[in-house]
Amino acid sequence: KLRRFTIVAPETASYNCIGWSLCSPDYGWVWPGDDPEEYDILYGRFGWVQVKDCEPEAGMRKLALFRDRAGVTHAAKEVADGGWWESKLGRSFRVRHRLQELGGGPYGRVFRCYGRPEPNANWEDSGSEGSSG
Repeated sequence: KLRRFTIVAPETASYNCIGWSLCSPDYGWVWPGDDPEEYDILYGRFGWVQVKDCEPEAGMRKLALFRDRAGVTHAAKEVADGGWWESKLGRSFRVRHRLQELGGGPYGRVFRCYGRPEPNANWEDSGSEGSSG
């Protein structure tokens, strides 16, 4: 259950967590389905590749894909150095949080991580808080 978070954008149904994880609310409501391979294809189109974990890494930004027993449930993206992530919570708010705050709740657990080079990412705080789920 998400206990500690900061609301960073108002409630809206115009985009969801997958749309936001693609780095813009302009992508709208995106849901490739429950097959993880569809997310590999989707994220690959935007330069994201699977990586071994979601830990902060110098020169890299990360995405975390969640699932429960039924399938894919959620995506969060690393937005700031030191293990800060953002999630769009369905039709509700977009929030900033620590990745481990979502694990084990209604979204299940992180089961896949993606990375994409970002030259200025995580140089000062490389290796600090974060989780692969």
